[in-house]
Amino acid sequence: MKYLSLFSGIGGFELGIQQAYEELQKLCVKDEGQSKGTQLGDSERRSEQLSKFGMEGLSCIGFSEIDKYATKIYETHYPKHRNFGDITQIKTEDLPEFDLLVGGFPCQSFSIAGKRGGFNDTRGTLFFEICRIAKAKKPMLMLLENVKGLVSHDGGKTLETILGSLQELGYYVNMEIRNSKNYGVPQNRERIFILCKHIKLLSSVGQSEKMTTSEQIIEEWLFQVLLNNLKEAQKLQGTESKDWVLGYLICQEINQNPDLLGENILDGILTDTAGGLFQSTANPWQNIDTWLQQNLGENLKEVNKSTISTAIKQITESETYTFSQMFQTILLATVLLRQSSNRLWNEILSDLIVVKEDTKYARINNKNQEAIITENGVAHLSEELQDPTRYFTLSHLRGTSRPEVFPITDSNPETNQTEKLPEQIANCLRTNYSNGKSNETYIRQLNQPKHSNDRIYGTDGLSPTLNTAQGGNRQPFIPEDSKIRRLTPTECARLQGFPDDWHKIEGISDTQAYKVYGNAVTVNVIREIAKRLIHS
Repeated sequence: MKYLSLFSGIGGFELGIQQAYEELQKLCVKDEGQSKGTQLGDSERRSEQLSKFGMEGLSCIGFSEIDKYATKIYETHYPKHRNFGDITQIKTEDLPEFDLLVGGFPCQSFSIAGKRGGFNDTRGTLFFEICRIAKAKKPMLMLLENVKGLVSHDGGKTLETILGSLQELGYYVNMEIRNSKNYGVPQNRERIFILCKHIKLLSSVGQSEKMTTSEQIIEEWLFQVLLNNLKEAQKLQGTESKDWVLGYLICQEINQNPDLLGENILDGILTDTAGGLFQSTANPWQNIDTWLQQNLGENLKEVNKSTISTAIKQITESETYTFSQMFQTILLATVLLRQSSNRLWNEILSDLIVVKEDTKYARINNKNQEAIITENGVAHLSEELQDPTRYFTLSHLRGTSRPEVFPITDSNPETNQTEKLPEQIANCLRTNYSNGKSNETYIRQLNQPKHSNDRIYGTDGLSPTLNTAQGGNRQPFIPEDSKIRRLTPTECARLQGFPDDWHKIEGISDTQAYKVYGNAVTVNVIREIAKRLIHS
């Protein structure tokens, strides 16, 4: 996999991707070596194993950064990476081909800590430079990062513009808000991550018996359909199969969306009746086939694996994409997967679940035969829940939830032991971090100042978000030996998941170190997201 890094800063994306790749390398080689009884030191065998798992190569074709201090740190650690400089001056014809684009586009114009100028701020418009490059090079994957404030900026219109721009380029977008404190660093730093997958990936649906990025797009889309029609799913689940109910929900999605009903549909197919368009509920998937045939006309005279694959390829040859085209393509791919692989289809159906916790439903973060772990870090014993092969919304069979909260842990790779951390919080800043001992330092607010960045924090809590203002004078303060001091640059490095000496380069002052760490992404978060992207 080749990737391009934009707004690269000091290399947080690069370090996270590198760590993810190295972890996956070790896992795939170890698993294959154990199953074959091979020696892991055999370089020829290692290459063969990595190729089997799609892990034979990962490289950065270049990066874009204009801050001279950030660039100096970056190039010290990645001297072979080419700097394309100012993103506005990049000529797309000069860029080699690449599969993945990553970048944390400037956040100051959207952040609650800034003036929130949005697209009226020139930094805000730099997002469209990403679009310009993506339109020309068409990478299959993109991972973008920004502040959580992007969600609410200008009443949601800013985010709507961003998502609309990405959709026009053919990307199916999944957004996630992640907090650094949940990934092994003691910093309360919420960021939005925008994962973009080009629908051209759907042309490979049905060609593998493993879950790939193509199937992940389908699963993510189906989950959104479920959330949009959750009450309807609750009424129907248990009385009909999940396959039938899901087909019905998709029909509902089509029926309720005027953009789909009014575009390229022949007269007579949309009969305004009391039961709606799909009043015959005996076989909702047959109704879906009929709608696709009528909507695509000559491009889909009959619905089978060959004609569906051809129709997907014809749509994905477009330069720009409408909502209707995106919907049609994903629906075609869904029908194709359902026809091609019972095993994968049943796996997706089983994964389309939410678990009731108190009065709300939580999404699933992980699942195995013994337990289901939700996004809230709560584990539910599978034997106490309703059958996930029959139900979308799972409740406890006994009517009373008896979840166990899983503590966030810190694993020692040398001893392979996992230690429980106090109060189920992320592993916090250690006073003797470098030697790996467990003596830890926490940060908790002690005063109530007028300005939010003048707070003083104690040694038993989480750090607030690091920022870039005033070169360290706005970084958190902590008491030490009856005195008040601000965090050191090394401590800021730790809060962002960087090695202690990442900034220790000649010509980099503490002021500049504070700034670049405040602008950086948290390496641990990038590592976990990158592991999913690379593995798929």
